[in-house]
Amino acid sequence: MCAFQVLFAKRLQLTLLTGLVASPWLAPLEVAAESEQLSFLPTPNPATGSSPSVPGTDHPNLIFASFAGLLQQWPNTYAYSGHSIIPGVVPRGTLLYHGTNHQSQTPPPSEGLEWLAFNPEYSYVIHAHRLGQVDLYTYTATRALRVIYFDGQSSSLGTPGFMDSQSVLINGTISERFGDDGRYIQAEYDRAHELCKIGEQWGFEGVVRRNTGFELMWCDFTKGVE
Repeated sequence: MCAFQVLFAKRLQLTLLTGLVASPWLAPLEVAAESEQLSFLPTPNPATGSSPSVPGTDHPNLIFASFAGLLQQWPNTYAYSGHSIIPGVVPRGTLLYHGTNHQSQTPPPSEGLEWLAFNPEYSYVIHAHRLGQVDLYTYTATRALRVIYFDGQSSSLGTPGFMDSQSVLINGTISERFGDDGRYIQAEYDRAHELCKIGEQWGFEGVVRRNTGFELMWCDFTKGVE
């Protein structure tokens, strides 16, 4: 990784950590009565007679490792399923990249939802799913961009839990199998639109995820980038 990419990753990491502690764009959320909340606490397993440890007592190393591993390549490769949803901002002036296939004559996005990469090389991977020359377009953030970040390999397509956090956020469930039925591109856009709908309520404008590199799923190209 070049010096610029390392510097940018550390800058964005610090920004996301700051957003986790006190994010100014998160609107106050009404908390329902405790009896109405879904419980994600571990429960005893009657089949084995085992009992889970008390939540919050055995896993401080996991919590601090999550902080240290945010936006790092190797920790999120090792712990690929992820479990954290972090609010943050992409700093004003950040360069973002979008690749399109030259033969399809697809114009660069100027409105609606599309993907951006944080480095030129990864923009080829995201968008060059057809053979032929790739056109590269560079965008810049005209202001701070409000985002949420899913850790792990959250843009990888598969079954080992890569997208569990996104599924829980969208509809409160986790599928037993990855159900795109070969429509993985359309399924990605469907998932992105659902996340953007949530963003309209919660105040974020895009989603940062990772596969072999880090990407920004930006909900509206008429706002914040040019």
